[in-house]
Amino acid sequence: MKTYKKSSWILFFGLIIFSFGVYLSFLRGPHFSDGDSYSIINSFLIFLDTGVYKPSRGAYGYPIPEIILGFVAYNFGVSGSNILSFVFFYFSIFFIAFSFVEKQKMLFILLVFSNSILFIDNTNTLDYSFSLFFFSLGFFFLPKSILISSIFFAFSIASRANFALFIYPSLLIYFYFIEQKENKVKFKRLFISFAIITSIGLAFYIPVFIANEFSISFIKIPILTKNSSPGWYGGPELSFISLFPRFIYKIYKILGVFSSIIIFYLIIINFFKFKLINKNNLIIFFIIGINLIIFFFMPTKYLIINPFVIFLYAFIANSVSKKFLKILIFFNILQWIVSYSIIEIKYKNKTSCDAQHAISAKYTFQVDNGYLSKFFKSLNTAQCYEKNLGRYSNNFINNYKLKN
Repeated sequence: MKTYKKSSWILFFGLIIFSFGVYLSFLRGPHFSDGDSYSIINSFLIFLDTGVYKPSRGAYGYPIPEIILGFVAYNFGVSGSNILSFVFFYFSIFFIAFSFVEKQKMLFILLVFSNSILFIDNTNTLDYSFSLFFFSLGFFFLPKSILISSIFFAFSIASRANFALFIYPSLLIYFYFIEQKENKVKFKRLFISFAIITSIGLAFYIPVFIANEFSISFIKIPILTKNSSPGWYGGPELSFISLFPRFIYKIYKILGVFSSIIIFYLIIINFFKFKLINKNNLIIFFIIGINLIIFFFMPTKYLIINPFVIFLYAFIANSVSKKFLKILIFFNILQWIVSYSIIEIKYKNKTSCDAQHAISAKYTFQVDNGYLSKFFKSLNTAQCYEKNLGRYSNNFINNYKLKN
């Protein structure tokens, strides 16, 4: 009877969280908080009108999200593509919980969804949630089927190529630790998995290579390829002075202005208690580490370090008591309502449609609005994107389906 009541409450809260996310996604409509949302949809529309593939974000495409999200926005409107992105994010957290969290799975899930930045940023039409969803499915099916899991890992890479940095090493760790009498069998299964992931993943990027005349210059890695930007993918100049302050500040913000101090304390006291001689724990640490390295060189969007935050929460859920998890959830929820700022940042560009480049900052303290209030105030960005959509602009600005 107790188990039945507990399951009922879990289902109830799950439906409330899901409905709230769908509502915010619908309400956002064309008012994206990220210009990449527009470029993903526009890539689909350009191909539809001209038959020519133009990768989103300049030259670096994200094939699966461009196809699926563009199709949904075209036939059902951008609110539909927002909702789909959120749905993928929502279910990915459950698959991660059942793949990596050994205990307190439900508290882990609540902890993730209580993070206002994670939650609200994933109501945009974006590729990040697609990659995370397929990545989580890959690990969920890995103990059951190498073929199915490899296909999902390939889809993850085809949604966002940098997830290859998580997938290949994580599989090496996984296969090293699985129980198998003969190493030859392990190696064969690993080789098959790598072959499937690589072949399917690369197949999706053939149009990107064709669009770039089979050059790798679109990768834009400083030093290795020519790049007009001083940083990496629109990030700040590649110097410690430029990178480190942004890196620390944005991690502090996404972990929560109230929660970050508690999280730092929990990491310190539990770090040496965390057993690394375990495949899941090693994979968690590897994903956290590589994601932080990536973000250090391009500390731009919070969405880039979604994996870091989610897997850090998995580390915490596996390490601390229910009491600390409930405290973190409480402080995360508090930030939806009220916040504070300790730094006043001056930006180079003053209009809401321009990319925000910080040029200076000074220390101050003031009470600030919660993240939910900021979300409602941000619903005025559609004008930044509609002017470049041609015959689709009227439907876009009015939140209709883009199909004329």
